[in-house]
Amino acid sequence: MQLNFDFLQPLLLASKMTLLLAGCSLALGLLIALALTIAQRSHCRLLGRLATTFALFIRGLPELLVLLLLYFVPTQLLHLL
Repeated sequence: MQLNFDFLQPLLLASKMTLLLAGCSLALGLLIALALTIAQRSHCRLLGRLATTFALFIRGLPELLVLLLLYFVPTQLLHLL
């Protein structure tokens, strides 16, 4: 009986891409969170209120809706151009 491990190379490539995407998402999320935190703590009231409103709005939405918005809205905006 011979074992066939041809599936391992595509699986490892896919795993590498998944980890790369997860790392990029983490870095981008941290940068956005840092920017919002700095804006919320700034002495400019308007900037602080805008950042707080944005954070409360995003927290109040279900995650699936946020993902759908991030997926469909930019494509629709590109079609308008």
